[in-house]
Amino acid sequence: MPSLTIQCRYVAHSYTGMRQNRNLQAELDWPPAPARLHQALLATTLANLPDALRSAFADRTLDALRWLETLPPPDVIASRLADDSGYRRALNVAMPHNSPSKDGDFSREHPDLAPVFRATPDEDGPLLAAYRWASDASDFSRKAALHLPALREATARLRYLGRVEDCVECEVHWRADGKEEPVNGALE
Repeated sequence: MPSLTIQCRYVAHSYTGMRQNRNLQAELDWPPAPARLHQALLATTLANLPDALRSAFADRTLDALRWLETLPPPDVIASRLADDSGYRRALNVAMPHNSPSKDGDFSREHPDLAPVFRATPDEDGPLLAAYRWASDASDFSRKAALHLPALREATARLRYLGRVEDCVECEVHWRADGKEEPVNGALE
């Protein structure tokens, strides 16, 4: 089955993106949700682009992102994480903070402070997250070929996925032959 994969390799071999669980407690957002990738690609496409230049520089990429939205959710293939729960602690950061929570408590964790949770790979090597869309639909290959240049350009410009320390290098892989690359033991 033909497949389109966007692979993100974390340069610092770690990831600190957070989300809130149902109890409104912070937890690690690993692997990053496909929506996070989509938002990052959209932000990268429109960054510092005045409205007058938007159609000249962004229409192809926006069309490609709209096409991705029409596809079923991708398979997410990501590095297996190391268990660091025994080493996790609240980080002390020397940073003036003048915006307390609504109740006036300056001691509560604030999103601008250093992260408490960090994803690191279980094995030596880079931390990876890949998003793979595959389809046997007759127009999938045709539309993928149409949008591939714009997606490659957008992913090449993508630098961050999560917090500012979550620097990534992303690339697009297209497999028209339908053969899937084997997933190695460090990925799940």
